[in-house]
Amino acid sequence: MTRVRKALAVLCVATLLGLVAPGHASAATPALRDVLTHTEISPSVARPGNTVHVSWCFDTAYADQVKFIELWLGHSTGMGHAPSLYLQSGIDPKTNQLDFIVPAVSPSRPGTIWFVDLVWRDGAELTELALVPITIQ
Repeated sequence: MTRVRKALAVLCVATLLGLVAPGHASAATPALRDVLTHTEISPSVARPGNTVHVSWCFDTAYADQVKFIELWLGHSTGMGHAPSLYLQSGIDPKTNQLDFIVPAVSPSRPGTIWFVDLVWRDGAELTELALVPITIQ
């Protein structure tokens, strides 16, 4: 029994050392949710036809993977959300900003919630990278 315990202890210590070894954490790719951070829009209340400025910080660790992003107007009824209205593609995420004109959509109210939605398209799959609420009057 003592040999089994020693072997198990050695195995556990080796595993722990492997997990906390210097350089291990820095080699890991950041979580996909961190591709775009500090996303802001201005103004946050707009009417159709108004120009809205969007800015973000792009994590260049993803430069080889996320070469372009898309701009969508996301919609929610209060029971979940999804990209709803496609606005622009081919956006270089390294620019860290863009302007767009608010399309003609119904105004925000309970059951009609709008978002500025920055997404990455990987084949047919859309991955939300940033979602910022916008009030449309």
